[in-house]
Amino acid sequence: MKIKLLLISLLISFNLLAKVEISVLTTTPGTEAHTLFGHTAIRVVDESNEIDKVFNYGLFNFSTPNFLFRVIKGDLDYWLGVQSIEKFIELNNREKRFIQEQKLNLTDRQALTFFADLVENSKSENKFYRYSFTHKNCATEPAQMLIDYGYIGGRGSRGESYRVLMNRYMEGQDWAQFGINLILGTAVEEEMSWQDGLFLPDYVKDAVAASPDLVSETNILNDFELAEPSAFKKFITSPWFVFSLIAILSLIIKARWFKVLVFLLVALLGCFITYNTLTTYHVELQSNLNVLWCNPLYLILAISLIVKRGERIMIYSVLGCLAAAILVHLFGIQTYDMQALPLVIALVILQLNHLKKLKLA
Repeated sequence: MKIKLLLISLLISFNLLAKVEISVLTTTPGTEAHTLFGHTAIRVVDESNEIDKVFNYGLFNFSTPNFLFRVIKGDLDYWLGVQSIEKFIELNNREKRFIQEQKLNLTDRQALTFFADLVENSKSENKFYRYSFTHKNCATEPAQMLIDYGYIGGRGSRGESYRVLMNRYMEGQDWAQFGINLILGTAVEEEMSWQDGLFLPDYVKDAVAASPDLVSETNILNDFELAEPSAFKKFITSPWFVFSLIAILSLIIKARWFKVLVFLLVALLGCFITYNTLTTYHVELQSNLNVLWCNPLYLILAISLIVKRGERIMIYSVLGCLAAAILVHLFGIQTYDMQALPLVIALVILQLNHLKKLKLA
């Protein structure tokens, strides 16, 4: 690859590329967590020199030690890599993701300059960048190049928050939606500017399409049949079903062990949220008020139930946090994922039943 990049650099230096075409590639969302919002890449074609490469800002290494921890903490580098168009199409076919190509209507000099910058950015000393959910990703980096060249532009507010936009893309991916909303904090409630929205590939695509005379041709590069998942299987494995089942069981099972089990489950999630909020570099994950309902205090409550001491005061403390969570949601300080509602109801039922039991004792 280094030899190929060197060859391209030399061709650019001596202006030997006869006809360069630059295209923006946008893939549809996939089902894996890292593919939920789609993808943006840049294609460079020069038929006379048999060049057909994809410059991809979305590359990362799954085998990086502590990969998931580093993604959430914000300590993972992405990089700009160069792939063949065949490999890019093959990967998206495997993931059942369509690729739309927008060929840019650029002069030879404009295309050559854009290509030269891509080659420069893909060099080993320049290609790495620190990933951010909404500020530096596979879409924002090509978008910034397009803005810098004056090919796209806009101003004003989009009238929507990051969270609203993210939830729109996560519809149908229930557990991913629940998990992502669980770790996102108050920062994603902010209303986005025009440029803020370019963290989503579709919005980059729309900005390119909206720029007068910028797109000369639009194509779909691949084709396949999508399989429809079973609606019943999807429902019985969804957070709504699982948490509703816990809520129903909380009405039936009065045993102390069941309460302890549920409280410990929520406490573990709360401890994770608290730790992540305090240690992450991602602005989007900081100031996370999910801890008001998914509360680490449930750990102390579970212990108090086991030792049968301090139960009443811990229940009142946790219920007070739940009340605060309701106010936070109602006033729009942070919007909670409504899929968690049956679980919250289960928590309230278990605590009120235990208070009733303590009064009768």
